[in-house]
Amino acid sequence: MNKITLILFSFFLVFGLSGQEMSINKLSDNESDLKFIYDLKVDVNGGLHIASDKGLFLYDGFGFNKLGLKYADENPFISAIEKGDSALLYANFEGKISSQERLIDLKYSMKVVAIVSGLYHTYVVGQKGQLQELNQDLVFNREYSIGTNLVVNDVQYKNGLIYIATTNGLYIYSSKKQELELKKHIFQGENIKVVFADKRIFVATEKQVRHISLIVGELVELDLSPLLKGDIKSILVDDTRLVVGTSRGIYDLYITGPNYFLSAKKEFEDDSEFSVSKLCYGPDKSIYVGTKGNGLWGISSPTFYYLPNEILQNSDINCIDRFSENIFMFGGKKGVSFYLNGKNVSDDFEELNSLKESEINTFQKTKKGVYIGTENDGVWLLAPDKSLKQLTNNIRSIQDIEADSIGNLWISTAYEGLFVYSNQQVIHFSDKKMFNRNDLSKILWNKGKLWFINGDEGVAYVDLKDSTVHTPKTFPSIKMLDFDINSSGEFFAATENEGIIYVKNEQVSFIDIKKVTNSNQCFSIITDDGGGFWFSNQKALFYWSPTAGVVASLATEYFSSGFRQLSNYNLKSSKWLYYGTEGGVLYFDSQLGKNIKKVKFYSSINGVNIDGEEVVNLSYSESIKLQFRYDDMVNNNHLNYYFKVDDRDTSWRKAEKNVIEYANLGYGDFTVRIRALTEGGILFRQQTINLSINKPFWLQIWFYVILFLILSVNLYIIVQYRIKQLKLRNVQLTELVDLRTREITLKNKRLEQFAYAVSHDLKNPVINIIGLIDLLNEKDAIKDRESRKIFDMLTHSSSQLDRLVKGLVELLKVRNESVEISKVYVSKVLEEVKNAISLQILDSKAVFKEDIQVDEILYNHTYLYSIIYNLVSNAVKYRDPYRDLEISISTKKHKDFVVLEIEDTGLGMDLDENRDKLFKMFQRFHDHVEGTGVGLHLIKEMVENSGGYIEVESQLRIGTKFTIFLKES
Repeated sequence: MNKITLILFSFFLVFGLSGQEMSINKLSDNESDLKFIYDLKVDVNGGLHIASDKGLFLYDGFGFNKLGLKYADENPFISAIEKGDSALLYANFEGKISSQERLIDLKYSMKVVAIVSGLYHTYVVGQKGQLQELNQDLVFNREYSIGTNLVVNDVQYKNGLIYIATTNGLYIYSSKKQELELKKHIFQGENIKVVFADKRIFVATEKQVRHISLIVGELVELDLSPLLKGDIKSILVDDTRLVVGTSRGIYDLYITGPNYFLSAKKEFEDDSEFSVSKLCYGPDKSIYVGTKGNGLWGISSPTFYYLPNEILQNSDINCIDRFSENIFMFGGKKGVSFYLNGKNVSDDFEELNSLKESEINTFQKTKKGVYIGTENDGVWLLAPDKSLKQLTNNIRSIQDIEADSIGNLWISTAYEGLFVYSNQQVIHFSDKKMFNRNDLSKILWNKGKLWFINGDEGVAYVDLKDSTVHTPKTFPSIKMLDFDINSSGEFFAATENEGIIYVKNEQVSFIDIKKVTNSNQCFSIITDDGGGFWFSNQKALFYWSPTAGVVASLATEYFSSGFRQLSNYNLKSSKWLYYGTEGGVLYFDSQLGKNIKKVKFYSSINGVNIDGEEVVNLSYSESIKLQFRYDDMVNNNHLNYYFKVDDRDTSWRKAEKNVIEYANLGYGDFTVRIRALTEGGILFRQQTINLSINKPFWLQIWFYVILFLILSVNLYIIVQYRIKQLKLRNVQLTELVDLRTREITLKNKRLEQFAYAVSHDLKNPVINIIGLIDLLNEKDAIKDRESRKIFDMLTHSSSQLDRLVKGLVELLKVRNESVEISKVYVSKVLEEVKNAISLQILDSKAVFKEDIQVDEILYNHTYLYSIIYNLVSNAVKYRDPYRDLEISISTKKHKDFVVLEIEDTGLGMDLDENRDKLFKMFQRFHDHVEGTGVGLHLIKEMVENSGGYIEVESQLRIGTKFTIFLKES
């Protein structure tokens, strides 16, 4: 082993033994029957089949189901599982093989260690070296013997080869032909406990792991005895990752050639029942751990972890460092906070309260403790005993601190250049003669040189041999935001807009990252020993490989915050990286992170899968059930899930297991955020689901269109039905009206004939009676007072009867005789009426007011005379004895009518009570004056018979106004 290899090995041995505490979850219940596990296999659906002493179990990420086998009642001890092409096969120590459909007979019973499905046959391997071959129908075909006086410990199949680890070395068989062929027998005489075939073959004894390439023949030995607690029971390999399970712990290692370092570990006390029996990769490189006596455990897949600001005392993290092996310190705008496995332990550092209002810019850990650089409070030292001391308070805006090989402390500032703290003295190292700028940022000690970013002028370094400042001539003068130098002396710098600067042997080149990141802006850079580096911009974190370019990336949408400039920490002893972001702290294993595949969310809404949909379109529902899980089944049941809907929930709500239910969410666009947190509050995963919920059907325009159409159709049907009914009714009514009209016409005709006959027959007797009465009056034949009184009454009644008969005759003439039209003068007709009743007018002392604007009209003379006569005589007869009588008569033109108005100041009448009876025949409203009740009815007949109409206005003790609309012919 050469000197360099020895130094590297010593480094890994010394610094690689601590590791980070492994995050491991117990998946099985302490009370369950699942304790002793012998084999593990993952099926095509991601379910884990578990062979145990209590039977066969299936784990789906949230619970265990015991699977029934046909021989389970006889012997539930399951020793091996095989994921064959046809079906899963199970075996027990009695040698019975079964699928879930049928039993499979072997030639003879044996304690089965493994079942292997080859290219042509299935092979059952016994504990004592027996090997039975089954054909494609799983029927016994032939048997082989691996060897005698040996015990089979482990079996693996890879690419047509069967690897059998025994107490007499490793046997390698080829199943690529119809018969098994022994290809190699290596490590003869050694007790090989475990075998794992990957790109290389890995075998393990109790304390040692070897890996060999059969093609090259190179054998590499890894002596893990200084590291491991307990004997090796199972191993897993993935490229440079080696996971070792022992009787007392689990170890996650990074291997490179003969060297290794420990990424993480989990050890158990000697008296615990924890002993690894089988390791098995789950989905996305999570690891299932079967034990003998302590059930099933699980290790998370290589993943990114996140401490959100919600559980951080600090915010806007500026710097990260490690105070001790497991305690990390974060500096930001609110002092320093400390965390142990995600738990805030800042209360254990009481002296740090003096910095709780200080803005912390940088940390630097040395053997003396952790130096703390602040914005306004100088430099402090936090000693290993947690005591705090201020070294200087006169340096402002400290950007970085670096310790050199002789114990000096170098301090860069934003405005005053470079300072040196040596022997408790502060020296202002900056000099305008030596420095182009005084706005410095990052500084880095490397091989006797102190490198620093010199403002916008690129980089420079201080040679500690003579304390002189040098600017590399080949380095470009470009604004750099961060830089790092790897173990090979290669220089990498992150620039503001020029991508990555790479310098090797003073040869400068630029790495264009724009094609991958959409920008050449780079915030930070951290190198590794393989020539690659991690870099970030505001939106994402990337890993660049010198052979493959960018091979891994992590967008900020994954944890909802942007990266902060120069806020990173490289824990080189375990290769864990820590990044400060706007929303918290991101940390991960850098070796595993290069090849990490993000753990996926599997989601369904109301039973419908929504994976891969940027926006989930949903129909309106009063309740929405969102069910989800990760494909990291190890963590599914050991995380607390929280959710919130943007602009609806003010705080995070805890989900019941893996189910979210919303009632009456409404409609519109919603953003649902889901977080999976560990028990310590560490953000394990975050998922965003965008929902677009359609309006309910009763709020959409098409609903109203359809509703309108339905209502329109219904209305049309109803209207058509009503029209049909109305038409039918109209026909019936028309027929009825015609019938009634004919009947009424006939009756009226008969009545008129009767009235005419009566009036005609009464006319002459009435005239004779009146003539006889007049003759008796002339001869004064009635002398007796009583007789005279009766005679006067007879005279009055005969006169009244005469008027009635004349009125009826006139009415019948109006109805039956044709009307003769001629020029008529209203004024002349009025004078005729006044002359006819001059004595009554004189007696009433009536005063006439006349306004005849239209005198000549085409009308029937008799009608006009009768109209004026009846209305004027009524005004005289029904005068108010207590008021002067005034009669106003006027005419005027209105459209096709001549309007005749006759108004008096007589007794008047109550129209509300009498309007309907006013024009009926034989109706009278005042009994103190003689009358027949025919006059107004006669007027109405005359007016309407000639096409006109009458309006009446009247009030008691005020008067009456008749407005007659005379239609000229």
